[in-house]
Amino acid sequence: MIKKSMGIYAREVLNLSNSWKFYKGILNGSEKEVFDDTKWDSIDLPHTWNNLDGQDGGGDFYRGDGWYRKHFTVNECQFGKKVYVQFDGICQVSDVYVNGKHIGQHIGSFATFRYDITSLLRFGEDNIIAVKANNERSGGIAPYQIGNQDLWVDFTMFGGIYREVHLLITDKLQIDPLFFGSCGVLITQRNVSEVSANIEVTTKIFSHYDQTNAENCEICKVSGSMSLEANKGNSFVKSINIGSPHLWNGLKDPYLYQVIVKLLDGDTVVDRVIQPLGLRYFHIDANDGFVLNGVYYDLHGVARHQDRADKGWAISEKEHLEDFNIIREMGSTMIRLSHYQHAQHFLDLCDKNGMVTWAEVCFVGHYFNSKAFDQNVKKQMKELIYQNMNHPAIICWGLLNEINEDGIEKVTESLNNLCHMIDPTRPTTLAMHGGEPKDWGYLSDVEGHNKYFGWYKYSWYENATGEFADWADKRHKDFPERKFCISEYGAGANIYQHEANPSQPEPEGQWHSEEYQAFYHEETWKAMKERPFLWCKIIWNAFDFASDPRNEGARPGINDKGLVTHDRKIKKDAYYFYKACWTEEPFVYITERRHKERIDEIISVKVYSNCDLVELEVNGVKIGSKSSIDRIFKWKEITLLEGENTIETIGKRNDEIFYDNCRWELTRK
Repeated sequence: MIKKSMGIYAREVLNLSNSWKFYKGILNGSEKEVFDDTKWDSIDLPHTWNNLDGQDGGGDFYRGDGWYRKHFTVNECQFGKKVYVQFDGICQVSDVYVNGKHIGQHIGSFATFRYDITSLLRFGEDNIIAVKANNERSGGIAPYQIGNQDLWVDFTMFGGIYREVHLLITDKLQIDPLFFGSCGVLITQRNVSEVSANIEVTTKIFSHYDQTNAENCEICKVSGSMSLEANKGNSFVKSINIGSPHLWNGLKDPYLYQVIVKLLDGDTVVDRVIQPLGLRYFHIDANDGFVLNGVYYDLHGVARHQDRADKGWAISEKEHLEDFNIIREMGSTMIRLSHYQHAQHFLDLCDKNGMVTWAEVCFVGHYFNSKAFDQNVKKQMKELIYQNMNHPAIICWGLLNEINEDGIEKVTESLNNLCHMIDPTRPTTLAMHGGEPKDWGYLSDVEGHNKYFGWYKYSWYENATGEFADWADKRHKDFPERKFCISEYGAGANIYQHEANPSQPEPEGQWHSEEYQAFYHEETWKAMKERPFLWCKIIWNAFDFASDPRNEGARPGINDKGLVTHDRKIKKDAYYFYKACWTEEPFVYITERRHKERIDEIISVKVYSNCDLVELEVNGVKIGSKSSIDRIFKWKEITLLEGENTIETIGKRNDEIFYDNCRWELTRK
């Protein structure tokens, strides 16, 4: 059965994600119509075969073929329509077959793509779709991954059909669904201000009829006619002026219009596409940072990887929403969607809720100097922009992340020019780290730097504050015209590792105390917040994520720099530090609460809060009240009793009271 999810005039979108059969490995004949798959696993999509071995360490997760098969029926009343199969994400090379016939191969792990399967269907009868997915390394595909421990992409490539699959049914006269997997409607904002806004709407139209058609497009009460030749496409472009627009203003006021594009054949609406429109204008200044709608807007937040524990990339809309809400709760104003194209549903959440985003292509880690690689990364960039340019939340296109090799100038310049050609309204950016042989910042409009002062113990990474402040101030002085940000900073933390007096650990060692991560962020944020010329400040990472070759912090296969655990169940102490700094909804939070077993009788108690005054009680005894300008409240020389101790805090904001408590057990040495 096909579950109908939406119907709009002659366009229907049918969910095809349930009741598939799956086999991991090479199996000849799996694409054929007549094939015995009864012993295969029964699964629903999204699905990945690396949900467990991609997070357990060793770098040995399965990379190879996985086969998927599904029977489906298209109602015979749809005969005469066009039918497309839509995949929202397959890692990373996919071959698709319908009723035994090969219909196409898609190379790349993150974009939506569609195939016209109309001519292969038996309407009203059983059909079979078979998909071979493969996530092996390849020099011709971005990201380029090399097989040893020292040269690798620092996240797991989860094989499989890890996003949903749909059937799209349209009239033969249609808004083109095959234009780089996009919706076929491209919106460009020009000359936006509080007084007026001009938008240019380009609609890709295609006629599959055998005779010339005259069709009518109605766009926000602006209409026009054109003649469309048989079996050909064309672009219909209209400019619209809106007086006194209600601006999309980030978290303060994420106001959205809708652009509704209707395609008429005579008086009959044969197709319709609806897209969000958030009118805003912005620029990035070398001294004043990010300016939204004429006003400085502080961009601070997190980078996000989409995987989670035991599920990999195969996550649902519910889990995307949970991720978004966790990030929003801590007071982020921006999310870096690293290091690849993220799901449309997540970007919709960013639009609706006013979360500024950085979207980037998966050109990360390494460069393979070949024509095939260059063509593939450019194609992925086209898919990224055409499929996402209507999202008002996106303010920049990312060209690359931490490419170490020389020789990337030509392809990066091509990517930069491609971005400007498709979308002249957004700047390009990239992210570098200190180990690159050259300063690549000149290749993009604005630039990002991944800096881990106080974490990685290299010559340029000494401590959390002094070295960063020196570096940032010197760069701002030496390159006054350059617009740069901190695109990554962070430190690892294992929530089961604790110490009373944290010191900088070995990043690749097995000890990543939660207390050091919190200290690192306290010190680093002091330097970040005082420098408005940083156009954004992005923590690496929102969540712990899978990187199977890693082995550190007693968590093989996991990069533990997240502020929240891989399963999203535990928000680490550092998360609440930023919540105290970035939000105004009052709360109190006792840090080191998971350090339950104590051996020191005399301790310090630290609280994060955005309350005006915080009071501490230990075992029912009032210790005293404190105020704080940095939202860190600390009491020293607190005496614990042998056995269980109750720690309580009371935060006061105006006439309201807020509480938190925890228990620690003292065992004398």
